[in-house]
Amino acid sequence: FTVRNVGHRFSDNANLRRMPGYTVADASVSYRLPKGSRLSFRARNLGDKLYAAWGASGGTAFRLEAPRSYDVDYTIRF
Repeated sequence: FTVRNVGHRFSDNANLRRMPGYTVADASVSYRLPKGSRLSFRARNLGDKLYAAWGASGGTAFRLEAPRSYDVDYTIRF
């Protein structure tokens, strides 16, 4: 289980446009299978919070992060 907290920051060089902070929770679990393989499940942004991780163009354009999402990985070593 992971909790990421990012405080407020500014999106322009003059520090006039303030971007709000955010906190996001992620969770993951992995299970080792025989012969060195592994099955993993990951859930990101469990609270489904809308937040901007990056700002550009003097604070007029922002990159919104993905909503709640899930990943399943199967890894094989040989």
